[in-house]
Amino acid sequence: LGFLGKSLKKWLIFVTCILPFFLLLLLARNQYPGSALGVFKSYQISSYQDLILPYISSFDPSFLFLSGDTTPYHSTGKQGVFLLATLPLFILGIIRIIQKRNRFLVFVLATFFLIPLFFGLGSTVHRGSRLLVLVPLFVVIATVGFAQMRKIFAAAIIFLIILNFGDFLNDYWYHYPRRVKQEFAAPLHKAFASLKKLSEDSNLKPHIQEDLPLQNPTAFLFFEQAYFPDKLERWRGDGLPEGKAVIFVDSTGLAAFKSTKMKVEKIAETDYALVTNEKN
Repeated sequence: LGFLGKSLKKWLIFVTCILPFFLLLLLARNQYPGSALGVFKSYQISSYQDLILPYISSFDPSFLFLSGDTTPYHSTGKQGVFLLATLPLFILGIIRIIQKRNRFLVFVLATFFLIPLFFGLGSTVHRGSRLLVLVPLFVVIATVGFAQMRKIFAAAIIFLIILNFGDFLNDYWYHYPRRVKQEFAAPLHKAFASLKKLSEDSNLKPHIQEDLPLQNPTAFLFFEQAYFPDKLERWRGDGLPEGKAVIFVDSTGLAAFKSTKMKVEKIAETDYALVTNEKN
């Protein structure tokens, strides 16, 4: 009874210490879902499938060790969250932890498989970025497995890990950029840099199409403050600005100048252009 009382006391202390973090997660979910769930509206769990699917998907072997994140800018699509060569170490580590029954290692193993339950609050599956929290736990479990291997098998595993990692590096540096290029937004910084240079070199007052910042408010705000701390003038599409000016526009804004003789400079690798109210 005394041992049970001590254990219960320790559990109560542990639960009390982590309870504030649960409360913060609930607060974030209701007030700012994007901070925890990566979406911008509350996700309603209407059935047990909505809760269980993200959890089960977190342990999909093909996702964890082969294909990786469904989001192309979070993963190469050719490698999983963990290297495939570490899978034998992970399996051996689980077996050895169950056999040894070390309290700390059992806690690590249980934590590894329980943490993804919280991902059931989200609406997406196969998101490796959320599983980064599992990396330290995975390393501990795999290390236990590695410690139990004979030297010859350990050397073979190390060799396979080196090959696996080398394959990842080769794909990441030489093939992944071409595959994922179309997934990224146009290099916005080039547009702002071009606008800054042209306005200064030609003594033109810089303007920006009024609705452009709405496309990506955070990025536009950052580059506007970086290149134009005094703030850009907004062009509302209702005629030409007074005096010598340059206007940062996209394809919709550019269409407004089709019937006028304006000087247009397309910005390479983007859908943007700079229009000046000077005749060609």
